[in-house]
Order: sequence, then C-alpha cells, then structure tokens
Amino acid sequence: MLKDLRGLSRQNMNNIFNELGEPGFRAEQLFLWVHKHGAGSIDEMTNLSLNLREKLKGRTKIYKPRLLKKQISKRDKTTKLLIQLEDGHPVETVIMPHEIKKTKCTVCISSQVGCPVGCPFCASGAAFERNLTTGEIISQVILANNIANDEGRLVTNIVFMGMGEPLLNLDAVLKAVEIFNDPLGLCISQRRIVISTSGYVPGIIRLAGEKLQIVLAVSLHSAVDIIRDTLVPLNKKYPIEQLKEACRYYNNMTGRRITIEYALINNTNDSEMHAKKLIEFADQLLANVNIIPLNPTNGPYKSSSEKQIESFVSTLKSRGVETSIRKERGQDIHGACGQLRSTYIGLPGE
Repeated sequence: MLKDLRGLSRQNMNNIFNELGEPGFRAEQLFLWVHKHGAGSIDEMTNLSLNLREKLKGRTKIYKPRLLKKQISKRDKTTKLLIQLEDGHPVETVIMPHEIKKTKCTVCISSQVGCPVGCPFCASGAAFERNLTTGEIISQVILANNIANDEGRLVTNIVFMGMGEPLLNLDAVLKAVEIFNDPLGLCISQRRIVISTSGYVPGIIRLAGEKLQIVLAVSLHSAVDIIRDTLVPLNKKYPIEQLKEACRYYNNMTGRRITIEYALINNTNDSEMHAKKLIEFADQLLANVNIIPLNPTNGPYKSSSEKQIESFVSTLKSRGVETSIRKERGQDIHGACGQLRSTYIGLPGE
C-alpha cells in the first residue's frame, strides 16, 4: 500500500530516503513540499530529480480530498467546507477569520467520520463510521490554508473541535500535532492548538503524560451527573468526579490551564443550581469556563435566552470563576459541526 505523504513526519520521510540510499537533506526538501507548500502531487517537486520522483511514486502518494461544498457566511466570513475522503465519506472543516487581525484565521478540523459519543444536541454525533488517518487530518488544514491564502489570510490556530472525539483517535491526532508544529511545515505553536474532549478520561490521562503545550478543552455541559448522562452519554462510563480527577491530574502533570466548555441549553442546564455545580467543578482546578450559546439545529434542544446567559455568567464571575462567552460564528451557514454532513448524507432531522 502506498504511504500518504501528508501523514508522514520528517523522521518518517527520512526513513524512506534511507531505504532509497538518498542523503538526509532530501527528507527536508520533501517535507517542505508537502507540509509548507501544500504540494498536490509528487511531480510538482521540481528540485527532486525525475528518477527520484519516480521512486517516490512507487512507495508514496499525496492524497487530496475532494471539496464537495463550500459555504461562506455573509455575517462574519466564516467558511464551511464539506470534504469527501478517498472512501467516499464526507467530513467537515471550518475556517474562521480573526476578527481583528484580518490576515489570520483559525481552522476547526474533524478527527473522525461522525462521532461515537452521541451527544444528542450535537449534529456530528450521527452515523459514526471510523477514525481519520493523520494524513486526512493534515489534508483538512492544507486545504483550508490554501483557501485562506487565496483570500490573503494564513492559518495560525488549529482547533480539534469538528466532528469526532479526538482522544478516541489520539495516535493520529498526536502525530498531526507534531507535523503542524514542525518549523519546516506550517510551524504552528502548540499553544495555538486546541484539543477538545467530551471527557474520555483514559485519553486525558495519556495526553497529560505527553506534557504538550496544547490547550485542552473539556466539553462539560453539565456538572450534574444525571443531566450530563443525557447530554454527554460518555458520562455514564466516566462520571463527573472521575472527570474532575483526570482534569486535576492534567493540571499537575502539565502545569497547563484547562478550558471548560459549557453549552447553555434552555431549561436543561442553565439554572442557578447548575451554575453553582459548575463552580464546584471548577474549584481547585486550573481552569477557565467558556460559555457557548447553543447553535440552532432541528433537534429539541434550544439555546438559553440572552438574559439567562447573562445571569448564568454573572453567577460564575461573582464566585471568581474566569468566564468568557464564545461568539457565535457562521450561524447562517449551519455553523455547528456535523450539520452540513448530516444534510449531505440525508440523516433525519437535518
């Protein structure tokens, strides 16, 4: 089977050239073509000899996903991409321009086709198929960066907040982080990479051991087990107390702050009692809270009112919890992860 060059680190490429009896600097040339310049074919690599390019073709390939659909928000220029993988499965990627620094943008990428966690208010939880390869993860960013470059922008931040649970595909995700961070590639600082989890405790423990400088975001959504069991079914296996212990372990091992993601849902998790439970969860953790107004879907869950959001945030801040409200992006193009894919494959309710 041909190896996808987009899924290979510089060391992986060096190993290939060692097998071919070629000098090590060739790996740097190849890495630059693939990860810095976003080459779409081996034939583009004109500083490699024709004979060497033919040898590479016998061992490797550059897989380019097909762009099925592109939607651009009229409100904030958020761009949503529906990408078809080699086996025909579609995944989503979102490009979010920086509001102040107009030449920079964040790309939100997927780590799985669908999501096995099955949170009922999240459109990406439908029809889980498989993990993405490292190359498929990298290809999303290369495509997004090419589109951003055409608009005078550069991808400077990456968030694993698209479809899927990243910690259930951690090998591929960690290798992608290594490649993103390589100074000969996109050279994206680990501190500008966010990995989001719905609370997969073994993954948090393993990630803590890696001692990376990434930002870990925990999608909590409720600090009450009976409510979180419904909102985040993974809670039935790893309940809130276990999750908090894992977060504390992550703090201790890395010295890094955790972001607690909390989508406010009308009459579900937005009362003063829920705010106090969230305060208890955040207590003694190195963490901040990011309040998320729920993106509208065709499901039964609706976002809390603006007044209720303000009241909830006020309660948190009055107890010293560092809290921010995430600005809604791309609502006019179904900005929530999974919505575009659900519409494309004809899932019910979308």
